[in-house]
Amino acid sequence: MSAGALPLPADLDREPDGGDRRPRRATRAASSKWAASLLSVVVMAAVLFPVAQNWVDVPQDDFPLSYYPMFSFEKGDRQRVTYLVAYDAVGTRLLLPYQYAGTGGMNQVRRQMNKQLERGQAPRLCRNVASRVARSGDLPAGIHTVEIVTGTFFMTQFFAGNRVPASESVRAQCPVQRA
Repeated sequence: MSAGALPLPADLDREPDGGDRRPRRATRAASSKWAASLLSVVVMAAVLFPVAQNWVDVPQDDFPLSYYPMFSFEKGDRQRVTYLVAYDAVGTRLLLPYQYAGTGGMNQVRRQMNKQLERGQAPRLCRNVASRVARSGDLPAGIHTVEIVTGTFFMTQFFAGNRVPASESVRAQCPVQRA
């Protein structure tokens, strides 16, 4: 090849010493495919490995390898939920958003509420919620009482439209004191 001349397509597969590049390229491509295949098999095995826990008498769930119990665990129709209720002077009932009990996502706040109730701190939780309600500009000004309530619901009825609890237990009640 002369200086300044462009290589011809056939020359691209040639080594400077005149040898053929194709076998080396094919070997590299094959090893890359094997590496990608092996990585895919390892990742799939890591994802599927914990599923075997579904057939163990006492399954072990651990992050990040989870056997996904939230999808395989059978829950009963009857569920207990703790929530916040407020009343105005004429007795109108208002369900309060979970954010008045704490910060974070709904499940996180509900877990925090349940832990406080288990520790006997329902009155303290109620006072904290009442304090937040008193400072809130988003709620009606006439709210004068806050309750921490645990209700029992039947999920089949609840999701069919009946949102009334089968039973309720008032865990704490306190006044809303505005400054």
